[in-house]
Amino acid sequence: MNLYPLIPKAAKVGLMPLDEAELQLLKNAEISKNGSFDVPLLNNAVLDFETSAAANIWVYNNTDDLRNDDLDGFYLSDDDCKKVMKEQAVVRYSIGAKLRAKAGGSIKEILGFEIGANRELDVSMYRLHDLSTKTSEAVYQDLLDFKSLLNDSAKAEFWDGFLPNEACSYALKGQVSGKIDVDVVQLLSTVLAPVFTLTKSGTQLPVSIDPSISVSFSFKREDNFECLVRKVEDKVFALKLGKAKSSSKELGINAGVSIESLDVEKEKIIQIIDKYYENYLGKPTGELDELIAQTDDYLSDETIATIIEKIDFVGDTYEELKAHYNEYKDKIADVKEKVIALLSAKVEIGLEYEYRKTMTTGVLLEATVQQDFLMANFGDVVKLKVASLLVHHRDADDAPFKVNNYFSEKGLEFSRRFALGLSIGNWTLSSYTQKELEVEEKEIGVNGKKAISISSLKEKGAFVFAEQSKIAISLDAETKHPAQELHYDDLDYTLTLIAGKEDGKIKGRIKERKNKKKGDVKDLNAFIQLAVVWGALADLSHTDSQKRLSELWNKIKHCDDVEYECKLHVPSEVFVCLANAMRSSMGYEILARSMAASVYENKNEDSARMASREDFYYQPILDFYNTRSTNNLFAHNKYRRSYKKWRNFETNRLSLNPVNRPSYFGGIPFDESLKSYQELLKAFNNFDEKISKSKALKIDVDHARKSEIAKLFGFIESVVNDKRGFNQKWFGYMILELIEMHYPDKADAISCTFTIQTTTGNKDEALVFGA
Repeated sequence: MNLYPLIPKAAKVGLMPLDEAELQLLKNAEISKNGSFDVPLLNNAVLDFETSAAANIWVYNNTDDLRNDDLDGFYLSDDDCKKVMKEQAVVRYSIGAKLRAKAGGSIKEILGFEIGANRELDVSMYRLHDLSTKTSEAVYQDLLDFKSLLNDSAKAEFWDGFLPNEACSYALKGQVSGKIDVDVVQLLSTVLAPVFTLTKSGTQLPVSIDPSISVSFSFKREDNFECLVRKVEDKVFALKLGKAKSSSKELGINAGVSIESLDVEKEKIIQIIDKYYENYLGKPTGELDELIAQTDDYLSDETIATIIEKIDFVGDTYEELKAHYNEYKDKIADVKEKVIALLSAKVEIGLEYEYRKTMTTGVLLEATVQQDFLMANFGDVVKLKVASLLVHHRDADDAPFKVNNYFSEKGLEFSRRFALGLSIGNWTLSSYTQKELEVEEKEIGVNGKKAISISSLKEKGAFVFAEQSKIAISLDAETKHPAQELHYDDLDYTLTLIAGKEDGKIKGRIKERKNKKKGDVKDLNAFIQLAVVWGALADLSHTDSQKRLSELWNKIKHCDDVEYECKLHVPSEVFVCLANAMRSSMGYEILARSMAASVYENKNEDSARMASREDFYYQPILDFYNTRSTNNLFAHNKYRRSYKKWRNFETNRLSLNPVNRPSYFGGIPFDESLKSYQELLKAFNNFDEKISKSKALKIDVDHARKSEIAKLFGFIESVVNDKRGFNQKWFGYMILELIEMHYPDKADAISCTFTIQTTTGNKDEALVFGA
């Protein structure tokens, strides 16, 4: 490769010294021209191919040049740069090559696909020259050495020519991605036609039905490789190798149906309405208009007398009759308008399912190598065969290959999301469930010390108009200190429960209501109840509780947006204690007490306080779980005296369905709740045993979803998997109670906060309770 012809054309090279040279002498000088090719397939141009290569030369004669060129991770440290650039300039020579290819097309609107690939290669060499050296002299000499980098890098004379702090590097970036979409409706309609069709061209119906089902699959792979060789001193080089790989796969399913009345059918229904009123009144409204307008003596006209009876006129004057008749016509018009609006409303139902999995790997190696070793193993160096190089590691300072820093990691990211939506005109309702798992395993140093982090999240949410509610639970585990062999007690575990709701049109809706306290104040009251159960707010009497509610409501009811959030966080020093406490509480007593305290308060003053609800409900619920009957308990004197105060709304919470049907408490299936609780106890029992006995932690990143930690999270989230949040409420209370009972000195470490975030115009404010 002859690079000299590029210099006179593009570079601003002359007799000026390097300390006066511009930052970029040569900018993207073409070595080979771009080329593209189109290949026809099914009448679509689907393949575009492009390749190019260019050369660049930079001169860094002061540290400001590094900042101006926006260089991240320059091969010299900041201190080394300052030392070198006092008397020398760093000249960087680079050849970059790019390869791009992309394809795309469709087949009869059934299948669409996109595939793309990118490759970028950069080969660079860094040379040092005195600041007084002429630019042309430095460049012409270095280009000869640069050519040797490409052709003679295995020869001793090439490496002997390097000065301390001179370097060469190789970098490769690559990406391959693709996506395939299949329109299932079009596919079935094409395959099964003309037997029947799923599209609009089928049998004529009073409504237009437009279904859609599509399945998509996408993938992406990214590779990054870097190799840097820098001379430290005679026959000694510093080596830095880094590589990272990422591959992701995503599956998506979208299905929906749109239903809309046909215009001709709307007209027929309007005609039916008109005909109904015509038959009811005896004449079309147009004829009645003329008759009433022309008949002053309305009492003597039999037709009008009949109309008076049918429209329920009770007035005394002719003017009152006309006014009442006009109001009646307006009502008819209003009915027709509402019917038309209902018929015109498009009903849309849709669902989405997304599955995504990403695997990542990364390696970083920094080592000091002798020149002979570098030349003998240069193939492994350039190909980044880290494992082959590590076997040569020795701790001696004069060792041929000594590792200074080594780090490797392997990670998994998994997410799954399901969403369902319904839309009728301007009214919308949707919900989603999302589950995520992220695992990262690291190996630090050549002695094989390992570290691991695991993060699990489950979230459920719902959208209604401008309201968005969610409940979430997360469990995180992370190594305290890297070790050659990890055990369950080597990790820190944290558990977090979150319940929240956001209302984006609170002020607008309040203006539309006559009673301002009937609507959105219920949301505030519900979150106050949760905050009380979780300990963020004090448990007050009914009167004081209502006063607190009114004070908070008055602060937020005139805001544009309001967001509530309750968060309960169990830190690492408490989670291990929680596992042990759960293992010690195998009966139903703690479950009954937690559920009793979490029952939503009634308007009855006796049930206002959480302590009062707990006192009344505990025994019935405990008996309910032990015997599946509360009949005997309600015959007891205590409950017989209180029965009248707690009947109707309250006692309906305790119901036992007929045999062979699930029993319920508070609308929650008894059998399902009991099963989840028992499985949770077993999971915590197993987990506490592994911690207390310091069992070895064996987690394969590829199968992390089957690990014990992931299983524990699965049992926890199955308990709180309740869209109304009741299970989450009593589970949070149970955590607090267990720690208070078994580890009172740890109780204060659990934090619970209740936050009210408001927005009015451009002004944001927050009220925070708890700690």
